[in-house]
Amino acid sequence: MMRRILRHLRLLTICGMILILPAVSLSGCKKVETDMTAESGDDDKEDEKAEKKKDKNSKKKKGEDDTEEVDITQETKEEDEKPKVVEGNVLTCQQNLIYNLKLSQDNGYDQEQMYQMGIYGGLINLGWPDLTDNDEVRYILYDLNLNGNDELILTYKDELVDIYAYDGNKYIHAYSNATENGDISKITIYEDGLIESNDTSADLEQGAEHTIWHALNPEIGYSFPIIEKYVYEEGESEYYTFCYDDATSAEIVKAYREYGDIPVWAYEWGDELTESEYNDLCSKASKIELPAGRKLSDVEIPEDHDAMNFPNSKIAAAKEKPVGTIELTDKVQYEANIFISNFVEQHHNGDEYYGISADSDIYDLAQFVFRYYYLNDFKQLEGPDYNELSLEKTNKVLDRFFGITLTEEEAAEFVNEEYSDREYYKDGVFRFISGDGDFMYTDTAVVYEIYEFSDGTLKMNFIAYRPDPDYDPDYDAVYHYNSKEAMNDGTMIWRARGTAYVKPFKYNGRNTYQLISMEVYSDY
Repeated sequence: MMRRILRHLRLLTICGMILILPAVSLSGCKKVETDMTAESGDDDKEDEKAEKKKDKNSKKKKGEDDTEEVDITQETKEEDEKPKVVEGNVLTCQQNLIYNLKLSQDNGYDQEQMYQMGIYGGLINLGWPDLTDNDEVRYILYDLNLNGNDELILTYKDELVDIYAYDGNKYIHAYSNATENGDISKITIYEDGLIESNDTSADLEQGAEHTIWHALNPEIGYSFPIIEKYVYEEGESEYYTFCYDDATSAEIVKAYREYGDIPVWAYEWGDELTESEYNDLCSKASKIELPAGRKLSDVEIPEDHDAMNFPNSKIAAAKEKPVGTIELTDKVQYEANIFISNFVEQHHNGDEYYGISADSDIYDLAQFVFRYYYLNDFKQLEGPDYNELSLEKTNKVLDRFFGITLTEEEAAEFVNEEYSDREYYKDGVFRFISGDGDFMYTDTAVVYEIYEFSDGTLKMNFIAYRPDPDYDPDYDAVYHYNSKEAMNDGTMIWRARGTAYVKPFKYNGRNTYQLISMEVYSDY
C-alpha cells in the first residue's frame, strides 16, 4: 500500500500538474457589502446556460478568422509535409506564448510574473531564466497529438522539458519533464502521439526502473498517463493501467469544459497488468525524431505585443497608451479585489471564457443580477421558489455595478428561448429557472496591476482564485490579499486570469467602481 501511495505522489510530481477537485458550494461566505447565503439553485439548467454562453463566445470556425499570420515558426519540417489550415486564433496564441517566453527570458521574470502569463513547468524547475544557459533554450512546433494544431515544445540542451498544447481556446501547459530537483527523464515520442518516459529521478528506489506512457488529449491538450511499469532491484516487476482510456477521455473532456478542472481520478491507476498485456498496449508506431528547433533567444518581439492581452479578446484594446499606474495600497487593493470578485464569483463554474459588459444582452445582465442576489442577498429574491426579481430591484444592482438601468421595453427582451414557459419577464417581474441544486460560484479576485487612461478609465488585470473550502477561508483577509500573498497561500486554488475596464464610482460614500467590460479566461 505504501509503495502505491509513494508511486502516486511521484506521478503527480512527474506530470508537473496541480490537480483540483471539481468545484463545491460554500455556505456562509460573504463579502463586505452583504451576507452570502447558499440556498437552492438549478445546476442542470445553469450548466445548459453556461454551455450556451460558451458556444456564443467560442472561437471562429476555420476560414472565418482573418488574423494576419506572422512567421515565427521554424523551417525544419519535412518539405513534402501537407500544408495545414491553422485557425487564426491558434496561431495568435502560439505567437503570444513564444513572445511571452522570450520576454520572461530577457527580463528575468520571477515565477509569479510567469504564472500570470501562463508559463509553468520544467524549464522553470531548472532555474530558468536566471540559472540556465539561455542560448540552449529552443522551441519546436510539431503536431504530436495529431489534431491538426502544433504543440509548442521546449527543449534545454537538446532535452525535452515542456510541452504546451492548444485546448480549443488557448495554449496550456500540458506536460513537464523536469522535476524541481532538476531531474530530466529520457523521453521517446511516437507517431501515434504517445510519449514514453523513462524516469531517472533521484527519489526512485535504488536500482529501480520506472517507465510511464502518456497520451496528449487531442481536444483539450492535457497529458494523461495510460500505462506504467516498475522494475525493482530484486527483480520484481509491476504493470498498471490508469483510468484514462477512450471511454473515460470523453468524461474528462466534459468535466474540463463544464468546470475548468481535470477530475482527480483521471490520474489514478486502474488495473494491474501482466507483462504481456503491458507490452500489447505499448506503442508500435515509429519514433519521432524532433527537429532541432529555433533558439528562443533569436525571437524578435513586436513593439505592440502586450504580454497580458488575450489573443481572442472581445474587448477592444485601448487606442491610447496608459498615462500611468495606480499604486496598490492596502485600501485600493481591497476595493479592487472585492469589486472584481462580484463578477468572478459568477465565472460559470470555470468555463474557458466568461465575459460581461454594460453592453451585454438583456438576458446576461438579468442573469448577473439574479446570481448576485442569490449569492449575496438571498432574502431579496421573491416568489414561492425564490426565483423572481422585480425590475426595480434589478435596476438597483445594474445601476450600482454598470451605471445602467433597463426600461420596461428592454426588460421584455428577457426570455429563455428553450424554456420560455419557465424563464421570462412579465408584469414588472423577472422569473428565473430554479431548482434544488446549489450554485457553485465561489471564486475571488486578486488584482495585480491597475493602469490609468487619460479619460479616467482604469484597466485592471487580475487572477481568479478559489479558496479551498476545507480550510474555512477568512474572506475578509482574502479580499485584502495582494498577488504575492495569494500565490504564497497554499489554500488559494488558481482558477483563471482576466482583464476588466472600469471607471471609479462612489457608492454610499465609499470608493468603488462601475464595470465597462470584463473578460475571464480559465488558466489550467
